[in-house]
Amino acid sequence: MTRENRISMLFASLALMISIATAVTVFDGRMRPKSVVMGFGAGAPSSPFDPGPLTRVMFPQVTPDGSSHSNEMISLAHNWDWSPDDGWSRRSLDGPSAALTMESWYHGFAELNYDMRPPRALADWPGGRALGFAARYDGSYATLLLGGQPYNEEAAGIKLTGGLTRQPILSIFESPVTETVLQVRRPDGTPSLIIHGGVAPALALGVGGAAANSLNEGIVRVAGSLGRDPVLNVVDTDASGIVLSTRTGQADSAPRLRVHSDGRFEWADPAGGTIALVPSSGSLEVNGVLKASALRVGNKTTVRHFRVFELVLSPEAVSAGGVLTQDFDVPGLSAGSFLITNGPSQPYGIVLSGAQTVGSQRVSLTFMNNDATEQQPAPGRYQILAIEAVADADE
Repeated sequence: MTRENRISMLFASLALMISIATAVTVFDGRMRPKSVVMGFGAGAPSSPFDPGPLTRVMFPQVTPDGSSHSNEMISLAHNWDWSPDDGWSRRSLDGPSAALTMESWYHGFAELNYDMRPPRALADWPGGRALGFAARYDGSYATLLLGGQPYNEEAAGIKLTGGLTRQPILSIFESPVTETVLQVRRPDGTPSLIIHGGVAPALALGVGGAAANSLNEGIVRVAGSLGRDPVLNVVDTDASGIVLSTRTGQADSAPRLRVHSDGRFEWADPAGGTIALVPSSGSLEVNGVLKASALRVGNKTTVRHFRVFELVLSPEAVSAGGVLTQDFDVPGLSAGSFLITNGPSQPYGIVLSGAQTVGSQRVSLTFMNNDATEQQPAPGRYQILAIEAVADADE
């Protein structure tokens, strides 16, 4: 063997020895005593001055009160100890603590929890639970909690619940930092759906590409062009079903406004009076007193007033075969109103042939006498229906 070969073998042997020593050192550092603690909960409580490593895999166990099964745990923990008497405890207050723990049986539940504590925080448990999952073995209940009050009293959180339970499927815990509890964003970054919490909760929707946060008023906010889709669509309801009902206060004996699924609208005042609009065979029935400042009839005339005047009159006699026009005062009558008159039964031959306004607050009645002798129109109560209408300008 040449000198060069002997030197090469020597260096190769040294390299192998260094490699083996390095591997043994690393393995020894990773597997120091108590790095993996088997059945730790069954032994004596751990000392807070235990010189063992902070990061360990532990297998604690505990039997919950009244349970026939032990809660076997597998925990990947950093800076935490466990004892059956004291439970979890921190090994050092100067460093952070974190643990991912799976529990086999805690009062009938299986759990997977992620708990943590910041440096120099309180030493006692419970710590902050950033993530928690629990379920019953029979599938009757399961829950997943992310953040929220168990983690931080002022933090927002989400809880998902399933199984045979009356709890809500989804619960969102609000945060005082922001009132937005849900936001759905489009690929371009604009929000299409926003749910606000807080004192004044709101639902905002952006349709037709509009941003949902472009409106700041109302409990339900819809921004953008709706197109052919309705904001609210209710189908397959009972004919007497109520789609909308409002009350101004708890003391209201009946809703002030109700919208029925059959198209009927109802309004009520504090005194209990109710007016209803009912569609019927292509027409609209009004049950109650309808007051309007103006009424459009067709597309050329606007009706402003319908008024009925009652007058007690004693018309003058009309000569044989003659016509007599007489004026009477009518307080409140507007000039230019269209008039329809009605009066008591007239003597034979007398006809009330017409009526028209004479300026303002005055009416002119025309009587005809078709008899061969002079006749006097019947005195008594005359009714005048006055319709105030205005012809609209051509559009």
